[in-house]
Amino acid sequence: MLYKSCNDTILPPIVSRTLSFLSQDMDIKINKNSTKYKCKKRFDFNSYTSIIGLIGNKKDIVIISFTNELLNALVEKLTMGGIISKEEEYEIKISASQEILNTILGNVLDKFRTDDDKMIDMTTPQSFFNANSRDKKVNTLSIDIDTEHGSLSVGIANGNLILESQ
Repeated sequence: MLYKSCNDTILPPIVSRTLSFLSQDMDIKINKNSTKYKCKKRFDFNSYTSIIGLIGNKKDIVIISFTNELLNALVEKLTMGGIISKEEEYEIKISASQEILNTILGNVLDKFRTDDDKMIDMTTPQSFFNANSRDKKVNTLSIDIDTEHGSLSVGIANGNLILESQ
């Protein structure tokens, strides 16, 4: 099934929860122009990308991708300013990217049901550094969100999205 618009998908509640997570939970200011939901039919990958597959009627994949600057700010808040060694930095950023997506989806997943009224389940998060999609024909929709510390993209893909780190 091809997505016709962002409203045809589960993207709006995910974006809404992402905005509240950033602004309320993490106290990160969202740039005003970014809340206009400019839905794109492609996904622009940033430095750190995590995906979670949704299990139900459709095989949707939810994608979140952070700029390095924004993920640095989020990690600083999540670790309460703790000092992170260079050796730990990559693993902590990957873990934070996965946990943020897991949290956002966990907060909205109960709003979605399969056609036979069963809960939709999700897979374990996977992460990629400087991700690149091997299949340019995968149907995606995404929304970019700009913050005071950088930006992120939130999106949904259907089909077999195959990512690889560069």
